[in-house]
Amino acid sequence: MSSSSAGEMSGHALPSGVAAAAAAAAAGADADTESVRVVRRRIRALNKKLNRIEQIESDLLGTPGKILEPGQAALLETKPTVQASLDELNRLIDPIKNAVAQDIASAIAKIDKKDKAKQERAEKAVIQEEKANKWKEEKEEKGKERKEEKEEEGKELKKEKAKLIEPLKKVPVPSIDTKKDEESQIRSIRRAVAVLVSSSSATKERKDILRCINKEVDLCSSILQSEKTLANVPGSSSGPSPKSWAGMAAGTKDKVKEKIQDDETCKRYQEFLRSYAARSEDVGYYIGEAMSLATRKSPIMCVKYAHLEEHNRDLAMKICDSHQRLKRSLEEISREFVLNTLKSRIPLDKFLEVEDDMKKLMLKFVRMPKSHQLIKDVLTKGIIVGKKAFGISNSVPTPSPRICIILRGVMGEMLKKQREGWSWNGTLGLHDIEVYNGHRVVITKIPSKVDLCHGTIPAETKIAFQNDFTFVANSIVSKLKIAGKPPHFDTFMRFLKQPDPVFMTNMAALSEYHDLLLHNWFIKPPMAQLNFQIGIHSSCSSHDEDDPEAYYKTVLASSDFTNHEGYNWMQLVEESGHSSMIEVLGYPNKKDTTSDVPKPPPYTNSFESCSAYQTFH
Repeated sequence: MSSSSAGEMSGHALPSGVAAAAAAAAAGADADTESVRVVRRRIRALNKKLNRIEQIESDLLGTPGKILEPGQAALLETKPTVQASLDELNRLIDPIKNAVAQDIASAIAKIDKKDKAKQERAEKAVIQEEKANKWKEEKEEKGKERKEEKEEEGKELKKEKAKLIEPLKKVPVPSIDTKKDEESQIRSIRRAVAVLVSSSSATKERKDILRCINKEVDLCSSILQSEKTLANVPGSSSGPSPKSWAGMAAGTKDKVKEKIQDDETCKRYQEFLRSYAARSEDVGYYIGEAMSLATRKSPIMCVKYAHLEEHNRDLAMKICDSHQRLKRSLEEISREFVLNTLKSRIPLDKFLEVEDDMKKLMLKFVRMPKSHQLIKDVLTKGIIVGKKAFGISNSVPTPSPRICIILRGVMGEMLKKQREGWSWNGTLGLHDIEVYNGHRVVITKIPSKVDLCHGTIPAETKIAFQNDFTFVANSIVSKLKIAGKPPHFDTFMRFLKQPDPVFMTNMAALSEYHDLLLHNWFIKPPMAQLNFQIGIHSSCSSHDEDDPEAYYKTVLASSDFTNHEGYNWMQLVEESGHSSMIEVLGYPNKKDTTSDVPKPPPYTNSFESCSAYQTFH
């Protein structure tokens, strides 16, 4: 084997020293490497020196008494050393040759291993590229096949529809000069459709088309009926009125507006998936979630509602209130986001493994409420209900139970902050109050700290608290004045905007005021009001009219409940001296003591002259 063929063994250009050694090793077992040649030169030099020493010794033996030259004596003394070196070098030639051959073989093996790994990587890349190209071609072929199948289905449906309509054309149609002729024609078409549907040879597609035709026939019938009704109304025309056309145009406009808003919501949701990042992470949170889905091979993507609120509160409320309508669009956006993220961030072979699972991805919002609105949207409709009262022909406007709960929730949040020494000083807006699930109220604006001075209330704090109550009166309670004022509306408004100064003297009096607000008759649900009225009626009907023990009947009868100045019946009871009535009036409140709302103490004379307290009761 030549030196060039030895270099071709590894398929790689060898270094010069290694190539020379490889060529020498390939030339045969007797070929010497550079290291062996150095040893052999040393042996030859030592042999020459030994021959010279032996020549001197033979000369001395042949000529006795010959005098040695100065250098010859020293040379004779080195004979043992030379002999030992020669023996050692002769002994090392074969091990050196073997060691050099092993080094060469090891170097060649390493180079072959690197070349093999490089070749394998190249082959793998080629295989992956071929696989990707094949997948793309298969996808394109499937797309073409689906397109062709749809076109064929469309052509077959047109032919099927034409076949179904053909028998209908043969149905004898009377003249349609009158409404009676039109109704007769509709009945004939309906009978023909019924016969075709009941046919045993009718396929599922044919029956579906026939049902659509039947719906069109029903629509025509309803139009004829409405035209007949309009014709019987004096001054009416057979066509739609301008008012109905205006209503149809308004409905179309609302649908277009809703579609635009939905598209904008979907775009903002897509941006949220790409850009939202938790505070402790640098990369997008849902980019990591998409990678995790591929690892777990899970078909469900979970989006936390708290993340939507943190990113954009308006977007969160839009998705919550329109979730059913937007569900398919949001799932499609999530699916596309996950597929694009995985395709750009993981190897192609792994992406192909999970692609089918990700195409079936479902979306789930974690801890999303049933509804999430601003209070200004809640106050637009359904806040007043009509309540029938005995002896009154018209219904009495009353706050709906839902509004009563929300109003109590707003005041509960506000009063809780006031007791802790916080206030908004009337700077709240309706956009700062949110309502979850139709009843849970959250005030998003942060209040300011106010001074309470060890239980007493300074003048600045009184003004701040009063401004908060005024905001509730002007911005929320005033919305309930629709189609007439509900009962006790004016009284509650005055109680909010002009409370008795006694309530603002210290925290104990303020807590009493808070309790009166939260348990005011005006914001009690209709059922609670009804129970109270039934209780009064039961008490009044439990005695005869002339029973002397029923003194409270006289008190109730003497009070003018139509005039707020006449709400002094509690004082009349107090001054009556009637032991049973006074005991009932001052009976301690035994409500649960674990509530956040302060409990009112038993009735005493400390507030008997307070007009606000009397007004509440």
